[in-house]
Amino acid sequence: FAYAIDNDLIQRNPFRQLKIQKEEVEINPLTKEELSRIVQKDFRIKRLNQVRDCFVFACYTALAYSDLASISIDDIKVQNGVHFIQKNRIKTGVQYTIPLNEIAMEILQRYNYTLPVLSNQKYNSYLKELGDVCNIPQSLHSHLARHTMATIMLNNGISLPSIAKTLGHSNTRITEDIYAEMLDKTVVEEVMNLNKIL
Repeated sequence: FAYAIDNDLIQRNPFRQLKIQKEEVEINPLTKEELSRIVQKDFRIKRLNQVRDCFVFACYTALAYSDLASISIDDIKVQNGVHFIQKNRIKTGVQYTIPLNEIAMEILQRYNYTLPVLSNQKYNSYLKELGDVCNIPQSLHSHLARHTMATIMLNNGISLPSIAKTLGHSNTRITEDIYAEMLDKTVVEEVMNLNKIL
């Protein structure tokens, strides 16, 4: 715009009055049943099985799409018999530490510790197909995996600092801002359960 104004091509910035508002998009995480349906489904099509494996791995590790593609065997550590990934997030550079459950380890071993990650566009396109086949009511996309894992951790009483560390957030305030509504629901459920005991 500055060039066009300086060279008298236009009189003023045509977008000066434009106000962009960020629309809040509600993301409903997968239920345990929906995730289990995806894990257990054999698609009989190689590309769908690979996409399923990447998505399930992301659901169990809360890794962002860009982080999935960067994993290598050098990032896998073992301590006291527990396998975990320790690495810096691509987006923020913040270190994350994520224990790997049995399913996540099986997926990594299946692909010799290099996940078959497609382009983001193809990945999300195939995820939609995968969701249709598994009869998942909402549209599957790469970021849904992070929300699913965070919700599973919240609902199982994992502390906010631990969730923030797993997600690779630089502080718990970011985690609180994103999951405030879910935290409120969890607190209400916990207090109601406590009231039943008392």
